[in-house]
Amino acid sequence: MTVSTATKRETPMDNPRPGGQMKSRDPAEPSRSQLMPMTGAWQEVLAKPYFWPAVMACLGLTAMWATVGNRGLSVLVPVAGVRGVQVQLPLYYGVLALLLTAAGAFAIYRMVGKPKAWWLMPAVIAFLAVLCDTPVMGWLQAIFGLVGSDRSDGSIVGGFFHNLFAAGLPEETIKAIPVALGVYIGARLLARLHPSHPARQFAVLDPLDGILIGAAAGFGFAFTETLFDYVPRNMVTNEHVLVGMLAELKAKGLNLGIKPGASRNLLASELFATMVSQFGRDAAQLRLDRIVASSPSAGLELLLPRLVGNVFGHAAYAGVFGYFIGLAAMKPGQRLKTLGIGLAIACSLHASWNAAAGKSSLFMFVVAMAAFVMLAVCIVKARQISPERSRLLASQVIAEPAVAAPQALRPQVPVGPAAAAASLPAAPAAPKSMTWDDGSDLRILEIGSARIPASVGARLWERQAPGAVSARGDGVVAEVTAHPQDPALLGLKNLSQQAWAVTLVDGTRRELAAGRSIRLEAGMTLVIGELTAAVR
Repeated sequence: MTVSTATKRETPMDNPRPGGQMKSRDPAEPSRSQLMPMTGAWQEVLAKPYFWPAVMACLGLTAMWATVGNRGLSVLVPVAGVRGVQVQLPLYYGVLALLLTAAGAFAIYRMVGKPKAWWLMPAVIAFLAVLCDTPVMGWLQAIFGLVGSDRSDGSIVGGFFHNLFAAGLPEETIKAIPVALGVYIGARLLARLHPSHPARQFAVLDPLDGILIGAAAGFGFAFTETLFDYVPRNMVTNEHVLVGMLAELKAKGLNLGIKPGASRNLLASELFATMVSQFGRDAAQLRLDRIVASSPSAGLELLLPRLVGNVFGHAAYAGVFGYFIGLAAMKPGQRLKTLGIGLAIACSLHASWNAAAGKSSLFMFVVAMAAFVMLAVCIVKARQISPERSRLLASQVIAEPAVAAPQALRPQVPVGPAAAAASLPAAPAAPKSMTWDDGSDLRILEIGSARIPASVGARLWERQAPGAVSARGDGVVAEVTAHPQDPALLGLKNLSQQAWAVTLVDGTRRELAAGRSIRLEAGMTLVIGELTAAVR
């Protein structure tokens, strides 16, 4: 029996593919790439700015779970002059402190927006942490202690002047040492270093360099002071531990009491010394470890606010001073005046916070916000005057939500590049800057729901530009490149098989052939595949 061709109805979706398989072309059914997004989209995920922070967060989370219950971090704490009081910190505290410090450093790095090596801030943090374990801090405290009073009358004003010399000046000075070394590298060694030499990353040539290295030093100082001094000291001197030591001594037949208003440091010192005389050094230490282990939150409740608040505290003070050090390096005229202003601002913020701590929550909030705003203002000004302004990235911690670009779909019938260019809309007005400083030279390529920062190496994929086909077969249809003679000039290279219709800022229309590049300018538009891309 034969079937008449007049009665046999064939549709494109009934045509067999090679091998006899059938492929549905029903638009209501998801495609294979939509059902299996991991077959291609992972390439884009690797290039996203949030990928590596997410990897580090996952590693940190795994390490935190792995160290729960492990009290393997031993710290010797001097309590009221008694040296060698050993405190067993949970290893979990160390992992958490590293994560919080890394998160804060990443936030400052994104706010500054200067393309420095990823390892710069961790290296400075480690250097400052080691420096704090040397006699340098003691020397600075002794020097400034000769000038300032070592006692406070208990008021906020009295506490300010006391902390100005006891904490502000010595601590901000030690945090400025890495920045000063960076100035020396930039002024004396930079010309002798090979362009690829790692030491060039530490050079301080402008205020942005100073902010970045200064803030990193602030994180290193806060990490060391918090984890190896404040937290273990608080774990030994909190009320639960003092009561526990009293109970141990009472079981020995000694009925001691806590004097009202007495210093907790002094009480802990006296009680531990009495335990040593009654039980022996080793036995007293074992009893203290057991008491401290029964109150683990005593250290955590101090670790969290101190390290979470670094962007509003130590890192902010040091970043502000770093701005002025970098400014003095870039503009050496009246450098002593510049450095004096920066040191005065940083130390005043530091001393104000110390004076307000525990006395006025409102004043603590005001000082914390003042420190952050001052840091932000310094970053904005530093970006505006940076000699490398054209290379700066967006000054933002978290990218703004994607805004769809005008999706001027091309007709379904084939059209040539000239016809596509004629159908382009007028160049859109540039929106508000994505960065804090409205004059930023950062460019963003918007196409469909994709939002691509114009940094060297950024790519546009076939799936982001439907209708465009990669000429190399790797799925990449466009890539941001730098001009060979001037790296500050960025362009977009056509890596697709089709020519693009381009409308320049002045309204001029032209065609960009495959394999050619065009300079990126805010306000220009390009027809790539079926969508119109806009440069912001």
